[in-house]
Amino acid sequence: MLKKAILLGAGLTLASAVTLMGGCSAAATAPELMTTTKTPGQYNNQLSRVLNNNTRGIWNDADRLFFLDKNQNLQPFVAP
Repeated sequence: MLKKAILLGAGLTLASAVTLMGGCSAAATAPELMTTTKTPGQYNNQLSRVLNNNTRGIWNDADRLFFLDKNQNLQPFVAP
């Protein structure tokens, strides 16, 4: 039983070592791709859209936090 556990542990160690040393490397992708699916232009476009959306969301949250998103109604009637 102990010998079986040692062999299993050695096999798992060997399999993980082979995987870490380049069994699943990124060198198989095309060199003109920045990620596995996007070119640098596509990646930069997505990044700028995400940052723009997040920045707008931060400003909207700040407006809500400091009550700047609505006019303050100090009197019930419209001032002339």
